[in-house]
Amino acid sequence: MSDFLNFVLSYLGRAMIIAVFALIPGVCLLLAAAKGHRRRHGPDVPFPWARWVLILLLTGYLAVVMFVTVRQGGFYSGRCNFHLFRAWREAWNSFSERQWLNVLLNIAMFVPLGILVPLIWPKFQKWYLMLPAGFGVSLSIEIAQLLTGSGLFDVDDLFNNTLGAMMGFWPLMAVLSLPKRKWGRCLRHTLALASAAAAICSIFVVYDRQEYGNLSSAPVFRVYTGDVQWTVSCPLSDEAHTVDIYKTKPWTRAECEAFGRKFLGNLGARQVDVTVYNDEVYLREFQGARILEVFYQDGHYSYADLDMSREFVQVEEEILREALLEFGIQIPEEAQFSCPDGQTHYFRVDRYPEGESLLDGTVAVQYEEGQGIRTIENSLVTVTYHAKEPIISPEDAVQQLTEGHLANGDWFERSKPQRIEIRSCALSYQVDTKGFYQPVYLVELLDPATGNVLLEAVPALT
Repeated sequence: MSDFLNFVLSYLGRAMIIAVFALIPGVCLLLAAAKGHRRRHGPDVPFPWARWVLILLLTGYLAVVMFVTVRQGGFYSGRCNFHLFRAWREAWNSFSERQWLNVLLNIAMFVPLGILVPLIWPKFQKWYLMLPAGFGVSLSIEIAQLLTGSGLFDVDDLFNNTLGAMMGFWPLMAVLSLPKRKWGRCLRHTLALASAAAAICSIFVVYDRQEYGNLSSAPVFRVYTGDVQWTVSCPLSDEAHTVDIYKTKPWTRAECEAFGRKFLGNLGARQVDVTVYNDEVYLREFQGARILEVFYQDGHYSYADLDMSREFVQVEEEILREALLEFGIQIPEEAQFSCPDGQTHYFRVDRYPEGESLLDGTVAVQYEEGQGIRTIENSLVTVTYHAKEPIISPEDAVQQLTEGHLANGDWFERSKPQRIEIRSCALSYQVDTKGFYQPVYLVELLDPATGNVLLEAVPALT
């Protein structure tokens, strides 16, 4: 079990403890109400224990939900997501534990609501009443998150929460139909539950059966670009062709952790805190500012010294090559060097032969005057040939962008550019979620009004 899932469970455990303590006064009130009922109605009129115990459970459940979802002093003030299924697409693209937990836990969190509410108030034993009830509770939470800044106002949460309430409602109604021998109603609710569960499970089946993985850089929603004037200042071919696909060697958790400890140890870090996710190992210098993320897919990593001014300067190539040796990174002489923005330096290696394998990727470095290297993004990986596959043409890749399939969709919606210039379109490679080195078109976009330059990665496989 990853540290991230452990964190989620421990956080939920703390919420449960708070709910238990919050229920103690409720139990006292319940006992007092039962005693008052006996005095008022006599011993011949039984106190409705079952209903009031369920109300008490509902109260504790809602206390847990509010503790988990709504907290004052968050960092999401005014932020909203109105793109339905964005969270599902992000989880599909990255296929990481964190992203899928975000989706699935939002469903599971509302299952108790779909069980408790119909049991307490039988009028909600109708789907057309339970559905808006689940939606209404979720909407209240989203509004509270928006007002407190503790979370996004997210239409995906509305959908997932409502689905969760119905996934609690359907099996409950199927069970309640059995004593009354309402076989048709039992079958309908069972089929509804089975259909929803099958739809979710099919996502993982499809992913398991497909040969190649997904690209985390793929778009997650479509942007309206009807008001954008597109100009092309680079040649674009309309010919599709085939390219080689490569396979990387995935790293184990032990390999990532051992590499990270050695990397930071060589820099003088004596103690390191380690957090493990299902796609990376995160290491931080104890009582220090240096951090390292090592990814399972192929061992690429990201390093940063957080004790920096962020006033980065441009330096000579040879100075950087020498400085990188202190981090154990030797750049091949054939690497292409560039520093387009005057702050981030790039060493690009294009399938450089290393025995029977190839070295491919980029090392991006930022340098602070008087302090040396402060950040490193090392995506140099060793790859081996896997297969030859057809890809779309550069013209088709640009056409996808003009139709709104953009990874930088948030920026487009926020900035609303009137004109975009396409400055270059080059074939490159990115590692996917199954460790394959997939072809992508890197398209450089310029907003002439602001001077902002964006780099879009368009998946190239047909």
